[in-house]
Amino acid sequence: EQLDDERAARRANEGELRNKLRELGDRLHSQRARYAARVEHLEARVEHFKTRGEALEARVENLSTQLQDLKSRNENLSDDLSDIEESTIWRLFGPYRRLRARMDATGESTSEDAKGNSAARSG
Repeated sequence: EQLDDERAARRANEGELRNKLRELGDRLHSQRARYAARVEHLEARVEHFKTRGEALEARVENLSTQLQDLKSRNENLSDDLSDIEESTIWRLFGPYRRLRARMDATGESTSEDAKGNSAARSG
């Protein structure tokens, strides 16, 4: 009879252990599924960032090319301006340009004075 009690206790203990093992297996399976989903999500993000990085690198390359083009254009325009300033016609008309600038400045100050005087009269 004691032997039967021990066997019954052992069977009950084995049943509890099987249930715990099944429960642990289920939890492990659930946890693996969550980790697999998380890994898949992170891999997708890595791909997204790789694609974005490649796009940004292409944009940087494009902007660098544009910058070089603009520097070259600026240099060409500077050379053209130097050629113009060194030309005979430019030098011949230098006094005229200075005189015209003075006349324009005088005309602006005269028109400003006229505006000020008319405002003072009406006020």
